[in-house]
Amino acid sequence: MELTGKQRRHLRSIGAKLSPIVKIGQKSFSETVLNEVEFSLDQNELIKIQLVGSEGKERKVLAAELAEKVKAHLVQVLGKSVLLYRENSKLENKKLV
Repeated sequence: MELTGKQRRHLRSIGAKLSPIVKIGQKSFSETVLNEVEFSLDQNELIKIQLVGSEGKERKVLAAELAEKVKAHLVQVLGKSVLLYRENSKLENKKLV
């Protein structure tokens, strides 16, 4: 399922208030980082990640790669911040209805 523009705007408005849960400072993702991102997505559906130590276009490529590895939607890349969303049907407080 692809996110609509309206859904992306809604998620971005929620994500603006979030603090980064995970900070990634390398150009590749270790199993520990991937596990932490997976766990955070399971608990929250929408998470903010900070990519430090990477440059402009490289951040977008890394963000897309990370989203693909954890099977999440890449909602936004803004500066060093990345917003990821993955639906969890078991959560009571859904980010998207």
